[in-house]
Amino acid sequence: MKKYIFLLAISVFALASCSKDDNTAGPKERSGISMDVVCATMNPVTKAGISGVKPGEDAYDENIIKTIDYYFYPEGKTDEPAVLHARVSPNALNQYTVNVSIDEGMLNTILFPRPVNTCQVAVLVNYPGEHPAATTVAGLEALSLVLQLTDDGKGKDQSEFVMFGVQEVELISRKATLIANPVVDVHRVACKITLDAYVVPSTIAPVQLIDGGTTYTLNQEWQPILDQMYIYLENGVSNGVVNGDQEVTKPYNYFKYSQRPFTGEMATHKINGVDQEFHKSFPFYTYPQNWATADPKEPFLKLILPWTRVAGDDHEYNPDWETKPHSWGSIQKQFYYRILLPHDATGFVSNNWYHINLDVAILGSDIDDASVDIEGTYWVVPWGSADPVEADIKGSRYLSVSQLNHTMYNVTNLEIPYVTSNKCTITNLVVRQQRFKATSGSSTDPYYYTFPASQTTGWVTLDDNNNIVINHALNNDITTDDFDYSPYEFTFRIRHEDAEGATYYRDLTVIQYPGMYIEALKSTGDAFLKSQSNSSRRTVYDDGGTEPYDYMGVLLSKAEAMSAGTNANPNIYTIHVTVLPDNYPNSIGDPRVTTGISGTTSGSLVYRLNNLTNYKPAADNTQDIIAPVFKVASSYGQTLPLTYEGAAKRCAAYQESGYPAGRWRLPTQAEIQYMMTLSDKGKIPELFSPSGTSGYWAGGKSFLMKSTGGLDFKDANGVTPNANYQYRIDGTTYSVYARCVYDVWYWGDGTVTPTTWSGYMTD
Repeated sequence: MKKYIFLLAISVFALASCSKDDNTAGPKERSGISMDVVCATMNPVTKAGISGVKPGEDAYDENIIKTIDYYFYPEGKTDEPAVLHARVSPNALNQYTVNVSIDEGMLNTILFPRPVNTCQVAVLVNYPGEHPAATTVAGLEALSLVLQLTDDGKGKDQSEFVMFGVQEVELISRKATLIANPVVDVHRVACKITLDAYVVPSTIAPVQLIDGGTTYTLNQEWQPILDQMYIYLENGVSNGVVNGDQEVTKPYNYFKYSQRPFTGEMATHKINGVDQEFHKSFPFYTYPQNWATADPKEPFLKLILPWTRVAGDDHEYNPDWETKPHSWGSIQKQFYYRILLPHDATGFVSNNWYHINLDVAILGSDIDDASVDIEGTYWVVPWGSADPVEADIKGSRYLSVSQLNHTMYNVTNLEIPYVTSNKCTITNLVVRQQRFKATSGSSTDPYYYTFPASQTTGWVTLDDNNNIVINHALNNDITTDDFDYSPYEFTFRIRHEDAEGATYYRDLTVIQYPGMYIEALKSTGDAFLKSQSNSSRRTVYDDGGTEPYDYMGVLLSKAEAMSAGTNANPNIYTIHVTVLPDNYPNSIGDPRVTTGISGTTSGSLVYRLNNLTNYKPAADNTQDIIAPVFKVASSYGQTLPLTYEGAAKRCAAYQESGYPAGRWRLPTQAEIQYMMTLSDKGKIPELFSPSGTSGYWAGGKSFLMKSTGGLDFKDANGVTPNANYQYRIDGTTYSVYARCVYDVWYWGDGTVTPTTWSGYMTD
């Protein structure tokens, strides 16, 4: 077998005008390939069409060809290392002709072995750093890139863009000086985004004012401050590979531009058939990426536009506006818009140009994080195309709801204003309510009941004044069986009626609280009496005391507490009482004594409970009072019978789930009756189970028990307990228990770390 050693001579002739003649001056002793490298345009470039090509914008260095790496492969062997490769540095614009000298051995034995008349060439433009070591086509395509943006705020983000192309090379003649003349289109790896914005000269923004229970709409005029308009791209991707594969580069390295002004140049587009002047943005660049629908990392443009409110007054504010006018002064405020990509767009493709024409006709959000979403008309064409023939803009789509979460406190009607470009509808309405007692079985786990759609008809509607209307009556009469005892949660979507599944929607949540409502918190199971925890069963006395009055009851272990039959409820219930029915026998207020109690004698309520000088138990004369908000201890706090004094001390020293000691107390008679009503009507599991011989302590040394005539409170004042902490009244011996309550309305809902508690928290 004959072996060949080839000596390659490569000559490159720079072009001043990028014409063929400039590259062929002088004699050519060897055969050669004249290869035209061209920034790719919309249509394939032919040899005759090279002159005058302008595929990008020179002002932003989009067409610079600083370096060219080329790689030649014999026919069908692009998966093997290139047989001929080199780098040239022409520093040209738009296109460049590379002349490669080829000796006879390379020509006839390696690149075009007879009878093969084709080979392949790969061209890599502006690759940063040294000549790449990987020379298969797949190796070149997989080269990693990082978008190096200078982000000068004026659009000139980098000095060159990486481009790549692969082309078949056809042999012209084996004997001619020019053996091949390929044209290689190279495509940018990056993508380009631009925007033209039209802003209306003024807009009217409705503002709601409530006066005397009546809602008025004030129409205020705003005018844009166009010379302070800024824009930037968020969630661009800075990492990529040469062939623009969107998947290979995951995970993406996200970045955002700093805000930048507009160029000051104008473009003319039609809106509803009328020519309008649009402000042109500088271009933004990103490497290819893809995203799913509603992806939080979906890229978008953020528009920042200040508006001036024109001073004025609204003559329609009130019929007696002359005596009661409403006027306003001039202010300036910055508003934010999130400019969305087309709702069906799921990715940026390499070498594509994405252009947006935007019609801004409304105020945005005055909170950056709650920007109003707005979408214009889009062009998506290969980067380097001439402007496509544009369609008439019908006006931008938009849907703005300034607040997506609302709370109704014991009111039946709410109006939520919205601003829209298209007719809207309400969809996806779900109304649910937390319930605390299973309809069957003994489960104490709270659950959500979802109302059937047939029952929620008319609860959420749209009126003719662009308001979302919540209209749902409440029943606050706890003497009835179907009174409301838990918040209603409304979740729904307002969307453009003609754009189901598109971007133009807002999801809202409204919570409606009735006059009385319950919340459930599953206890951590950590309960304490003074410094004793329920890690095991405890019998707790006052400090050093052994008398019945010092006995603070038994603290069951966690396992015991949750195996006690019907009294095995791990939930701490919070009862909110803001309204009571007319003629209800009790009232809402503070049931505690107004001054702290302290003492060192055995007759003192807090005998030998240290540092409890600010503790406020329920007073004897407040047994008809219900606290506005209070918690009820879970079954982890259950006890064996104990004296009234022991029960009062127990509650003073009790802690559960981080709700500290010094804030719990015995409930009042009215509070126990209220909770019994909730249980009797199936709103919460049974918390108090009195019988003919047992009951529960309330303030004022009274206890609830059951008799033939129903429920009754017994007065234990003056009665001495026996050795088993029982009371004998009117011939019956009673065992009395305690369930403590916590004054949330006064102390708030904050907790301490249960495992580190070491004292009282009354101050």
